[in-house]
Amino acid sequence: MESNTTANNKRIAKNTAFLYLRMLFTTILSLYTARLVLKLLGVEDFGIYNVVGGVVSFMGFLTATMSSATQRYLTYHLGIGDSIRFKQTFSLLINIYLIFCIFALLVLEVVGPIYISYYMTIPQERVVAAQWVFHFSLITFIINTLSVPFRSSIIAYEKMGAYAYFGIIEAILYLSVVLFLQNIKVDQLVAYGLLILIVNTLIIAIMVLYCYKKMEDCRYISYWNSRYVKELIAYSGWNLFGSTTGVMNLQGQAIVLNYFFGPIINAAKAIADKVNGLINQFSQNFYMAVAPQIIKSYAIKDIDYMRTLVLNSSRYSFFMLFVISVPLFIIMEPLLTFWLGKEQVSYEMVKFCQYTIVYSLVNILEQPITMAVRATGNIKKYQVMVGLLTLSFIPLCVFIFIMGAPAYMSMILLSIVYFVALLIRIHIVSPIIQISEMHYFTSVLLPVFLILIESLSFFIVVSHIQRFEDCDWVIKGIISLIVALTVTFISGLNKSERKLLWDYLTKKLNIKL
Repeated sequence: MESNTTANNKRIAKNTAFLYLRMLFTTILSLYTARLVLKLLGVEDFGIYNVVGGVVSFMGFLTATMSSATQRYLTYHLGIGDSIRFKQTFSLLINIYLIFCIFALLVLEVVGPIYISYYMTIPQERVVAAQWVFHFSLITFIINTLSVPFRSSIIAYEKMGAYAYFGIIEAILYLSVVLFLQNIKVDQLVAYGLLILIVNTLIIAIMVLYCYKKMEDCRYISYWNSRYVKELIAYSGWNLFGSTTGVMNLQGQAIVLNYFFGPIINAAKAIADKVNGLINQFSQNFYMAVAPQIIKSYAIKDIDYMRTLVLNSSRYSFFMLFVISVPLFIIMEPLLTFWLGKEQVSYEMVKFCQYTIVYSLVNILEQPITMAVRATGNIKKYQVMVGLLTLSFIPLCVFIFIMGAPAYMSMILLSIVYFVALLIRIHIVSPIIQISEMHYFTSVLLPVFLILIESLSFFIVVSHIQRFEDCDWVIKGIISLIVALTVTFISGLNKSERKLLWDYLTKKLNIKL
């Protein structure tokens, strides 16, 4: 058992490294590509491409919910070593996705063109181009949806190296499309939509071929089981309820902010969401590497290892986000000024970005808990209780704005609501991983509170030192990073973890004491 656990931990570390490599490479390329795309298409065509694609991506909300069920069931059957059940589930999911895609194709091909022609604000001379982009985007959506069982199989088999390479190849091809279009004279908007479709088709074809060659259970067989379909749909339905509450909070907050404060505040919040998306990738990659192991350990009833994974991954994912968040929080204003230009940065934008980081730190702790609950398949109680609680955010948001609260207070309120939701999550997951709520508090929340208090105390003290305030923002960022790393190492990790990390670092850096 010990050697098994060690092997699993090494696999998690290796897979996390692959995912970080993928994230680093794709983030750099995607940011550069986005800049080139905007320049290539121009503001008007770029806006058309995004708004037309948004009509299609709305259906992607359902696909994302179904994807969660796909990931859980495939990983579960792989965990218990049931090859026959894995093949049946894999094939059944392809059938379900195929039916969904046919339905989406029929609905969107009727609704989409009408909506674009009569309801979208698009220059008349660009309507035909927008229609072509819509058709290309729809086919791209269909292809990506049908690929979900293959993507989920790669993650279930924990082939993160291949997953990373596919992402890197995709980012390189996207950049190549833009560079290619710069040298030819065609309708850039239509050509860009077509080439993006070709790139997606090529990547999915390579992915399907990889699954067929490397994973023998990824073989389609003729299979249908109405009872099993109902189980999958029921699971997806409760996931959909949970996801819907999250989307309602996100969109509801935007509507409420617009009503009370206007579009300038919406723009500030949009920038905060982009910052949040970037920093969350660091912890999400670690979580993606851990999630299959949580499901597999539950599948084989190894609750001890599952409990260890949930507790440790909760702490580690928080630590990873915390180390990045502290310097970002401290230097947010000069960083935004460097990125967007001084004239674009407002006080509200800075505060939104800072308090969005606080919300992310609170919410990151839920992910391992959610995966533990999903591993059981019994998610109804969890989704209903958490979903109904988090929906209280919008009426509370309206209340504080009526009372005169500034716009960015909505992010503080959201953090409080999700912290209360976290306590409910802990209560629900405790019997599943066979751990008392007090044990979770001492194992996870206590180290988290310690590093927060120590970091806050440090910055309160140094804020009175004028020399620190006058430091260049890069220097302040480096100091903040060192402080975050130090308090995390000393107070976040236990004695054995500190020794293990220190031995690893001294070995890699060839330090002789």
